[in-house]
Amino acid sequence: AHPHPTRVETPWQAVLDPACRWESRQEGPVTVHWIGAAPVAELLAIWLRDPHLPDRQQVEALIEGQPGHFALIVESPSAVFACVDLVRSYPLFYAMSGERLLISNSASRVKELQGLCEVNRLGALEFLMAGYVTGGETVYEGLCQLQAGELLWQARHEPHVARRRYYRHYLRQHQIRTEPEWLEQLDEVTDRVFQRLIASVRGAPIWVALSGGLDSRLI
Repeated sequence: AHPHPTRVETPWQAVLDPACRWESRQEGPVTVHWIGAAPVAELLAIWLRDPHLPDRQQVEALIEGQPGHFALIVESPSAVFACVDLVRSYPLFYAMSGERLLISNSASRVKELQGLCEVNRLGALEFLMAGYVTGGETVYEGLCQLQAGELLWQARHEPHVARRRYYRHYLRQHQIRTEPEWLEQLDEVTDRVFQRLIASVRGAPIWVALSGGLDSRLI
């Protein structure tokens, strides 16, 4: 049997709530936690097996081109990386305690472990008026969240956490097409979505609830 890799002390910690049913795997000195689409976690685990700091732009490019719903945390001896998908299907929260970063899939765990009790007045006002808090803040001071299409990165010996929106849904160029052309494009996109869904379940049965409405007719 191969000896278990020695755990290197790092200025960050990932704390997962088991009720959220995340998966974890260790590849050499790298630990990957993920939920949802597994391929991106597997690729990153292979990529980050080298203990040296990987190229951040290459990692961002890999994430940006990844379809599906996912969230992941990658811990290597040189850096920690976390991200959520384009629609934030699975939320991630974090907080800084001095120079130590805590990342979790549970806001309550971060709040409890970091002792965050002070209310963010602007965040609370936004929540009361809109039902959610805008940006990367929450209703508690010091408790932060990743936004849709956002990633977090902290390199070892760097006191600051870097955040970047790797995806924003902006219409970069106005397109002029005929109605048949738009319908053809919609047909192609819909087929791709369903083919991706079929592939993601890996042969498991799919239950479809049909009500007779527009969504059901499309399915």
